[in-house]
Parts: sequence; structure tokens; C-alpha cells
Amino acid sequence: IDHTYSHGIRQNLEKQFVNDKLFVIHHVSREGTGGLDFIKYSQMLDSSVFCLSPAGFAPWTKRLYEAIIHGCIPIIIGDVLIPPYENQLNWSTFSIRVSETELSNGQLKYILNSLSTNDIHKMQINLNRIKESMIYRLPDSKPIDVYWNRFVDNDNNAFDYILRELSTKLNTWVQQKPTRKE
Repeated sequence: IDHTYSHGIRQNLEKQFVNDKLFVIHHVSREGTGGLDFIKYSQMLDSSVFCLSPAGFAPWTKRLYEAIIHGCIPIIIGDVLIPPYENQLNWSTFSIRVSETELSNGQLKYILNSLSTNDIHKMQINLNRIKESMIYRLPDSKPIDVYWNRFVDNDNNAFDYILRELSTKLNTWVQQKPTRKE
């Protein structure tokens, strides 16, 4: 086991919750490496209220996308994770952020238990509103008029969000571009 992987977050989760009946901790199979197969994993996400989205090697995790697409409130665990479209989406309205220190200090279960049924319901409604932002739709068999929506609304999909991100970055880069001295 590589203990540097995920800053030890995934190992810490397994250590703390492997025998806790409120948590289901599984390794998800990748290309036959063992563990839980993807269909069973998807079914578990569909029936869960919260889904762990711990850090891995990178400052992003596909677990966020999987949780959101399955309607599961993501619990983002890690200090270095950068959620997609962080400048466009209010992540605190549909996800829970837990620092590595909070996890190490055993606070995850306390954080989850402190949420009221009403809080959870509001997060699920907000999660459903932003779900399309994580989905890349395949083209339909019939051509449709496509336009880019510069403003965030409930009908946006991943394409709109990416274009807005690129537009923002372009504007930042253009403003920061040094002028040439002749």
C-alpha cells in the first residue's frame, strides 16, 4: 500500500470506518484489479445520501462527478482538491467539505450527524439543480440549434461551464499580458 497516496486520506477512512455500519467502504474495480464492480458501485451510489469523494494523486477526483451524477451529496475530503467550476458554483450548497485535519481528528461522523433533515433536503435540491453541469451529452440523432449561454442557469451543461471557465481565464490572461517596449 502506498501510504503517500491521497495524503493518507483513503487509508484513514478505511481505518476509521471499516466496521462502522453507517459507512460502506469499498475498493472500486478498475480493469480487473478486484474489489467492487462498477455496476454494483453505481447501484450503491444511487441508493446513498452521501458519497465520499476523497483526494487521490491529483487536485481533482472523479468521485465528485460520480456522486453528483448519481444524485449523492459529495463529501469532499482533502485540502488540495479543486472542485470543477469553483468560481461558478456555490459548492457549499450541495456538498460537504472536510479538511484532512478534521478527518484525522475523527470529526467526519460528527459533521454528518450535525446536519438536519431539512439541511440534507436543501442540499439534494441544489445538487439536482447543478447536476447538468457535470454531464456531457452525446449529440442527438437530429441536429438542434446550439448556442452558448454566457450566464449560469439551471439549463447549463458541462460545455457551457467549460466555455465560461475558458472565457474567464482568457480575460485574466489578456489583462495580465505584459506590454512590449519598442
